[in-house]
Amino acid sequence: MINEVKLGSPTESAASLCSFGFEDPVHGIYVPCPHLDGPREEVWSTAESRSGAFFSVVHVEHCYRGRNLSEVTAKAYTELLARIERTQHRFIVRMWNFFPEITRGEGERESYRQFCSGRVHARGWRELGLPPAATVIGARDQGEQVLRVVALCSRESGIPVENPRQVSSWRYSETYGRIPPSFSRGMLVPLERGGCLLASGTASIVAERTVHKGELHGQVGEILRNLDSLVARASEVSGIQFDRGGAVGMRAYLRNRGDLPALQAAIAALWPNAPPIVVALGDVCRQDLLVEFEGAFFARTGETLRM
Repeated sequence: MINEVKLGSPTESAASLCSFGFEDPVHGIYVPCPHLDGPREEVWSTAESRSGAFFSVVHVEHCYRGRNLSEVTAKAYTELLARIERTQHRFIVRMWNFFPEITRGEGERESYRQFCSGRVHARGWRELGLPPAATVIGARDQGEQVLRVVALCSRESGIPVENPRQVSSWRYSETYGRIPPSFSRGMLVPLERGGCLLASGTASIVAERTVHKGELHGQVGEILRNLDSLVARASEVSGIQFDRGGAVGMRAYLRNRGDLPALQAAIAALWPNAPPIVVALGDVCRQDLLVEFEGAFFARTGETLRM
């Protein structure tokens, strides 16, 4: 089974953007998180016009074995942004980041905090303004120390969307690091008809605090409430209707392999009409978060997304 995400209307011609593979390091863009359930591949495509595709994908990989993760992150992002600047797709709307042992280390030495520090110090990052939607997940590569960064880029700027139930990431208190994370909860992108909401990695966080610690079913329920809140806010901002019925390309990153039956039961109970969901083994950015969801939500209507 393959998950398909088409950034365009069903009647438009489409060009392949990329494929995400959860098992094969060679085929497509490798997601270094072992596949547990659902589709084994995710294929993204874009509508085309006479002037070319509306979207493109740029990705970089940097090994940091024996090196400072903050410095490597800054270098990787500087390279990525420079490559994007040379294309016609200069607006980043969605990013994925993978590296191992994301919660290793104490205080400011924690890997995730080092990553956040390196990202904001990359040349060109602050000039982006409000940051794109993003996911940062701890990879499960055996013996590798590789930072993988993937950027979905557009010819037009998107509209960042925040979740009213959550503090914006860049406003987190120093409880979660001297330099806060830098991502928008979601990003609206215009399509020929309707629009698409690209939802960032979404966890069981209310305001800035983890809720339902150690309780998977409760965390899944909170994630779905957060997604509903984000989707409702996107509808207000855009003037067109989004809902969970338009979800595609859903992924769930699960911290503990043994929690898969509990996750499947929670999804069946709380989202019985859910689309196919890729479930992959990966670490969320806080040790008390057991699972994180992400996806895209489409509103295929005759209305135009207000920019």
